[in-house]
Amino acid sequence: MNVPGFTLLLQEFCSYCPDFEPEVEKIDCSSLTEQVKYCTNIRCTQRARCARLATNIRKQVTTDAEA
Repeated sequence: MNVPGFTLLLQEFCSYCPDFEPEVEKIDCSSLTEQVKYCTNIRCTQRARCARLATNIRKQVTTDAEA
């Protein structure tokens, strides 16, 4: 579903994650001639930790496959 003004900045490994905790960033996107508009970005507060975990798991799988 695409909702104008909202952007989900999530990774594949975020699906069904029990540690997901939303971080919401609101950016004023309005100009002087139009009504007030905000762009809202939604991401997880744990994204850096999970990206490191995913990288380590991929490395381990690659290493095990080569052995």
